[in-house]
Amino acid sequence: MANTGEADVSITKRSSRERIWKYMMKNDLLNYPKKVYNKIPNFKGAVDAVERFCSLNEFKDAKLIQISLDKPLEYLQKSSLKAGKEIIVPIPKLNNGLFVRVPPPIDDGKIDEHFRAPTRQQRLLEGQSIVKIDDKFNIDIVVVGSVCVDRDGRRIGKGLGFADLEYAMMRKIGSIKPDTTVVTIVHDSQIVDKLPDDLFKKHDVHVDIIVTPTETIIVNNKLKKPDGIYWDILTQRRINAVQLLQQMKELDEKDGKVIVLKEEDPNDASSKFNSERKLAQKKARELRKNNRKQKSEGNTTEDENKGKENNRVPRRPRQQRPRKIDNKNDNKTDTSVDNEKHEKRTTTKAPVRKHRSKLHINFTIKLSKIRPEVRIRDVKNALNDRGIKPSELTWRSQRGICYLHFGTIDGYPTDEPLSIHSIINSLQKLSVGPTAGEDHENDFIAVDLVPKPVTKIENVNATPA
Repeated sequence: MANTGEADVSITKRSSRERIWKYMMKNDLLNYPKKVYNKIPNFKGAVDAVERFCSLNEFKDAKLIQISLDKPLEYLQKSSLKAGKEIIVPIPKLNNGLFVRVPPPIDDGKIDEHFRAPTRQQRLLEGQSIVKIDDKFNIDIVVVGSVCVDRDGRRIGKGLGFADLEYAMMRKIGSIKPDTTVVTIVHDSQIVDKLPDDLFKKHDVHVDIIVTPTETIIVNNKLKKPDGIYWDILTQRRINAVQLLQQMKELDEKDGKVIVLKEEDPNDASSKFNSERKLAQKKARELRKNNRKQKSEGNTTEDENKGKENNRVPRRPRQQRPRKIDNKNDNKTDTSVDNEKHEKRTTTKAPVRKHRSKLHINFTIKLSKIRPEVRIRDVKNALNDRGIKPSELTWRSQRGICYLHFGTIDGYPTDEPLSIHSIINSLQKLSVGPTAGEDHENDFIAVDLVPKPVTKIENVNATPA
């Protein structure tokens, strides 16, 4: 790789990522976060690169842009909305297998407010329309983040395959065409002259335009991109984790297509991510150790060998307690008043904690496929409207799951006993969120009975807000 100044002995995707990450951290080319392992680098100059991309005709002519939720592309999301473009972004890590369409707001001040918030990703996706499998729309440009890219358009991401899967899913539903332009925005040091062809497979997404803070590279000989989803490289566990993939697989099976999945492999993406994370943590510890060593060597003086006493860290002075003064004198000083306040503080007793009754769970019902914009108060109100009063709730918003626990507290029923089947029947066709009350089959919450009661989980109050 010519830009990093290191020789190419054996090039792999992993070694290419490592080389770029090390080079950018060593040369202080990163904004927050500085620890860039297993991430798309948030490089310095990302704003300049985005402004350069916004000056291209491809951006000016686009109406709907798909943008990855990578840190260096946040300014592009903001600029696109301010320019009146509609953007489509994936839900982080495809937890629910869905994309979200974000139209440009009428007031530009709302855009600045969203992107100033610490939870800007959540604020951006909140309350927006979710892409369904039967939606019809055309994406004009796809913008992805990269760790490494060569001048012929071969791209290497962070290694989890989310960008490739996002492209394949949109290609499957027809929103991305074969001639749709794919762009990546990177730092100059992330560009290499050539990456070997044998590193890439049929599911890898290549790019057509490369934009940096200082130059724009147009790829003349465009490389072939994926035609859709390749089921033979996906495991059943990966499909179960992405709701939209499950729906696409069911549609293909209804059409009579024979689907052969990849066998479960202990070295799949999740296992690799965990091992890479441990490796990154180990390297971070070594880096901190070396920094401490260099700092201690730099602080040594000529008298360092005269004795260990000179190198001792001074002890922290002990906090003095207020002196007790006789109150015989009528005229109290300020110190005596302070002593009285101190005595009052020490004599006050800590409040007694109330005993919380222990819940004995008889059965648990699981609600799944809950939309990401739904809040727990919405679920409580919907249950209250149907006359369902669980003893306790367990809320897992990041997974779209809610557990309803029914049981007794200290041996006494919390309410009149109800039949499990009557509760499940009352929960049928439950819909919570913006489309609640409408007869959309895809919006109904899934209801399942947990075979074994869930006990070792953190519960919340089941009273409606």
